[in-house]
Amino acid sequence: MIAPALVLVEPGAHRLGGHRHRTLTALATAHGNTLVVAPYGVAAETRAALVTAGARVTGPAGAVNAVLTAAGTAAVAVAAAGRRAFAFGRWPTVVRRLPHQVMLVARCLTEAACIRTGHHFAGPAATVVVLSASEALHGATGLIGGPHTRFVHEVVTTEDAVLRLVGRLTRRSERRCGCSPPPPPCTTS
Repeated sequence: MIAPALVLVEPGAHRLGGHRHRTLTALATAHGNTLVVAPYGVAAETRAALVTAGARVTGPAGAVNAVLTAAGTAAVAVAAAGRRAFAFGRWPTVVRRLPHQVMLVARCLTEAACIRTGHHFAGPAATVVVLSASEALHGATGLIGGPHTRFVHEVVTTEDAVLRLVGRLTRRSERRCGCSPPPPPCTTS
């Protein structure tokens, strides 16, 4: 009997070495029936290790996912231009933080495209896990992409009013789609 597929979404798989390489290969080796969805490709050494472990490797596929990925890529370009434009001068805090807000939207769209791809290729019984996930816009990612589990990599992030509102509006989708919520923020006393 073949175990249901494990879908691993790793936005940073194109980077060499580090925890991404070790985590992806260890999980793929341990589970066996694994699909890795990497939006920006996979580093050569990681790809070789994944193929040796028997994992299938793909990027976002399908028309809707191509649109989501393209929108995410465009948002990354807008965020980079914003960082360059607002790097100098005395801009208000809201304006200086705008590129980061756009980057959070880009990550949401890209993660959603990968989650949708994983569900398409691996079926409804698959477990979809987003490694190196952003804690921002979890509900929106689940609403667009579907049920998944997140291993939050970027814990410290600042969401401005608009993104907090989107987060609140999509919070119900976390329960409805079966997504696991991100862990609560760490507090020290």
